[in-house]
Amino acid sequence: MRMDWLDRLNVTAIAVFSLITLVMVVNNEIIKSRQPVAQKSDFAAERARTFKLQIEKEAVIYKEVRELIKTKDYVHAISQLDEIIKKKPGLSRSYVHMAEISVVQNKKGQALMFYKKAIELEPAYVDKNSPIKIGHEIKPLVSEMRGILEKKISQRPVSKETKTALKDVYYLQRRLAGGCE
Repeated sequence: MRMDWLDRLNVTAIAVFSLITLVMVVNNEIIKSRQPVAQKSDFAAERARTFKLQIEKEAVIYKEVRELIKTKDYVHAISQLDEIIKKKPGLSRSYVHMAEISVVQNKKGQALMFYKKAIELEPAYVDKNSPIKIGHEIKPLVSEMRGILEKKISQRPVSKETKTALKDVYYLQRRLAGGCE
C-alpha cells in the first residue's frame, strides 16, 4: 500500500504533535520536581522570620518579668505572668517562665505541668532546629522527676498528683525524643 502526499502529511503532523506533547509533559514534570525545593527554602525562610518576630515581641512583653526573675522577686514575677496570661492566654512563653520559677522554688511537679502547657501551645520549643528550643532546659528535669515519680508509683498509696506528674514526664519525654503527642 502506497501513501499519497496527504497521508504522509497527516503522519508527519501526528508525529510532530506527539513529539511536542511529549516535550511539554517532560518539561512540566521537570518544573514540578524543582518547585518543592524552592517552596521548602521559602518556608524555612518564612519560619525563621516568624521566629525572629516572635522573639522580638516576647522581649518587649516579658522585659519586666525577666528583670523580676533576675532580682529573684518571684512573687511579683508570677503576678506579672498571671496578668499576661489573663490578657493573652495563648502566649506560650508565659508558661515557660512559670516553669523556670517553679524549678527555682523546688516545685518540680508544677514545673512539669507548665512546660507541658508551653509545648502544647508551641511545639517548636522541642524542635531541635528551632531558634526557640528549650529542650536542654527541660531534659534534666524530666530525667530527675522520672526517677523520683516512678519510685513513688511503686510505693502505695499513690496520689493523684503523682500520677498526673508522671504522665507529664512521659509526655515531655516523648516530645523531647521527637515523638508524637
